[in-house]
Amino acid sequence: MVEQFGELGVGTKKLGQVMATSPQLLLRKPQEIQQVVVFLKDLGLDEETIGRVLGRCPEIFAAIIEKTLKKKLDFLTTIGVSKSHLPRVIRKYPELFLYDVNRTLLPR
Repeated sequence: MVEQFGELGVGTKKLGQVMATSPQLLLRKPQEIQQVVVFLKDLGLDEETIGRVLGRCPEIFAAIIEKTLKKKLDFLTTIGVSKSHLPRVIRKYPELFLYDVNRTLLPR
């Protein structure tokens, strides 16, 4: 796992902060984290950006793709964010993957 994060540009100092913020990452299998990395790459993010996302919102890498990440992605496309703009939106606001669609993202 340390090597995986190192490949994304997350140094040992930042890695300690990531683990302190999101200790549930220690319970994930390396393949599960790699699936999230591949998911983000498929959206158009490069490894450096994925590393920055990991530093800002490590909880994303503990998420289940089908239940959480795709649901938020579907919501973003439903409200009009085009697939070509998704990488920029995720790069700027990775926290969107952490919010609850019904309680936080939908207008009241």
